[in-house]
Amino acid sequence: MSGRRENLGEMEHGDRIFIHIGLPKTATTFLQTHVFPVWPNMEYRNSIFFSQLVMMDPAKKYIISNENLAGCHIMSQSRHGCIRTWLDERRLILQSLARVFPDARLMVSFRKHASYIISLYKEYLHAGGTRTLEEYYDFEGNGGFMKREDFLFRDTLELIAEHFEKRPFIFFMEEIKEDFSGLLAKFASLFGEKAPTVPPRTKAPVHVGVEY
Repeated sequence: MSGRRENLGEMEHGDRIFIHIGLPKTATTFLQTHVFPVWPNMEYRNSIFFSQLVMMDPAKKYIISNENLAGCHIMSQSRHGCIRTWLDERRLILQSLARVFPDARLMVSFRKHASYIISLYKEYLHAGGTRTLEEYYDFEGNGGFMKREDFLFRDTLELIAEHFEKRPFIFFMEEIKEDFSGLLAKFASLFGEKAPTVPPRTKAPVHVGVEY
């Protein structure tokens, strides 16, 4: 990663495609609903089809955000028999994205580990899972349904560094709650476009967390 820009919030010359790798339960739906689609002078896309790929205007800037870009969610793995790990899914997706968009600037949203693990576990219970928390995620022995590598943010960042020249823009879900205007300012610097006005009523979560 030598020689790359150290200011993760500064837009690099020529950046016009921004791909959001939004892990589940990190306010991805909120961003896709209230923030990315209303950004001035930028086109937002939630899904990419072949026709859209070949018709992208080289003079426009694009925001691409889809939760599936973070890899097959663990409940999908258990339902549909995916044989790859969550991280392996992410590796294949990033490799493919790099082939199609080699000059893209990636945006990655994370969440503090404690609340992230609990949130995913509650979603697992809501979907019909029956394991105890210790069986779902065994921190000490790493023998649970979810593995330690599923929560290592460093592994995802190393995958991005392996396949993309530009450093990713990293932010945390907590910034939306604690300093939303500051996060919008960071996005504005990244995109090189003025931030939209997001009404206060839309700052509430789109998906309310599952109760215990």
